Amino acid sequence: MAGPGEKPLISDEEVQALLDRVGPAAAGPSEARPYDLAATPRITRGRLPTLELLLEAFARQFRARLSELIRRELQVTYEGVQAQRGADYLASLPAPACLDLARARPLAGQVLFSLDPALLALLVDAFYGGPGRAGPREAERGLTPTEARFARLVVTQATTELAAAFAPVAALEFELVKQERNAHFV
Repeated sequence: MAGPGEKPLISDEEVQALLDRVGPAAAGPSEARPYDLAATPRITRGRLPTLELLLEAFARQFRARLSELIRRELQVTYEGVQAQRGADYLASLPAPACLDLARARPLAGQVLFSLDPALLALLVDAFYGGPGRAGPREAERGLTPTEARFARLVVTQATTELAAAFAPVAALEFELVKQERNAHFV
């Protein structure tokens, strides 16, 4: 708004042109529309340097905490941010999968954590004092109750370390919602 005797920044005609461009649908309250992340054809490409720095910090801290958990030295490597369609990612998951959904308040939506069942079997073996070389795993075999509890423990540790890594940017508070074995139900 312009003060007394000052010229306004934009004229009434410019205001009306902007309002006409937005359209009548934007004038009223907007309605929520369903959005299928798995079916979206668009992939955003480009570097996300801040996200990369935060995830590198997460990988370092998570390696240390996971090593403490199983009492062995582990190697956790950050491989970068990769853009992929949701449908392609869900199709690449093994069946049954080891998926955990969580809320990351104050962000909208949910966060998906995916653990490879074969890796989970190795971690459980090492946790209980084994050599960390689990035998061959049947593709259709579901998770044992011990593996499911250990997966929840690993995801809980991951959410703690993610919250710490993202602290310089946003104060995130994670709440685990559910575990899922079938990617179609995510």
